[in-house]
Amino acid sequence: MSAYLAAAQLVVNSMEELEALPVGSVILSESYQYSLTVPNYPVVFQKLYTQEWHRGGRLADTHPEIIIPARVIYQPEVDDA
Repeated sequence: MSAYLAAAQLVVNSMEELEALPVGSVILSESYQYSLTVPNYPVVFQKLYTQEWHRGGRLADTHPEIIIPARVIYQPEVDDA
């Protein structure tokens, strides 16, 4: 990722900031690492309509405290009407 893109993306550092993200938001966890082999790599999570955070291919939600800090890579526009 370029330094410009990294600087332009929001970083979530607290549970309050994470909970404030709208449904459909996608984050790249900077702390949750996963791999079947070494080296580990960062994991992407999406906020579902249940307000839970899921990573692809996993049946259960992931406790949000273990996925922050995280970089917001997609945040849908919210209609305030």
